[in-house]
Amino acid sequence: MRTTAVFKAYIFEDYHIDYGMEHMVYLMVKKGNKGKREPVAVERLQLGQMCLSRVTLLEAYLEAWEQPSHVCGVIWDKIKERCVEEGRRDGNSEAAALQREWGAAEGKVSLRELHRYFPDYQVWDRSFQGYLQRRQMTGEWLRVWRVPVYDQYGGPEQLQTLLDNVEGWRQLSQILVLGYDPGMSTWLPKLARRARGIDFYLDYEPRGMEELQEWIDEEYGLVTQWRILGGQDQEDVGLEAPEDGQTEEAAARKPPSYPGLSQYLRSYGVPCLVLDFTEAADVPVTGLKPGSMWWDMGAMEEKRHLLEDRPLGVRYVSLKTLWRDMA
Repeated sequence: MRTTAVFKAYIFEDYHIDYGMEHMVYLMVKKGNKGKREPVAVERLQLGQMCLSRVTLLEAYLEAWEQPSHVCGVIWDKIKERCVEEGRRDGNSEAAALQREWGAAEGKVSLRELHRYFPDYQVWDRSFQGYLQRRQMTGEWLRVWRVPVYDQYGGPEQLQTLLDNVEGWRQLSQILVLGYDPGMSTWLPKLARRARGIDFYLDYEPRGMEELQEWIDEEYGLVTQWRILGGQDQEDVGLEAPEDGQTEEAAARKPPSYPGLSQYLRSYGVPCLVLDFTEAADVPVTGLKPGSMWWDMGAMEEKRHLLEDRPLGVRYVSLKTLWRDMA
């Protein structure tokens, strides 16, 4: 996949690099060395206007070094090598200039300062985050590698990335929208043209809801359902069953977000595409037909755990899993 466009607008100003597109570094950890993996492997991918460096670290390698400063340095060198290799392979004359600039900068500033300016964001896979937490190294890692952790999930651009790159969703004609997205008018027409039905489940009634409902009906002829599932008791909704691993006593202490949602999910006779814009980690996820997809626009690890680690037959998708699984 061609990724050299990332270098078209690089500028060194006090050793700050501007690439002209977002550069993400996705960090993940593998325990075993099946297939004799490299201790630090870097794959370069491109998604629209975003360049992704997917870094796989062997846990044994991390254990041997312990200090994040060395690991950060190796990651930097690996990414740099791959970028220059790609430029040469694709006949990019800028590769040589880029290499000269890097060499000049590395002789004048510390490795830590270079780390600050190379990627725009870092993203932690669950495996990498768990590794740092188990060894109480999260603060040390962020102190050494001062790259912001990506948290800009849930916008129209992110949803468009999923629509363009996730396979299989076009076969799902029933759309369920959880939560309210202010940018709904941007992406809703793209789904409405393919859908047989779009139902909305909200925890409050947003301004303009009736107008939006009328617009969908008039423009696309879709009959939609709008249900407000707040935290208060509702006469037409039964009590939510405890999730797996949760005691009845714990479930009774705090009402879940979107109470009764599983009851409604069970009412659909076909697999559904769920667009989850909620910011609640305790949204019920059970009840969907196997073959459904759950797109978590907030990329919350709690929902990923609930849907990936249980045999529900529902595919969990977020930007993180897209970056993790892309070939």
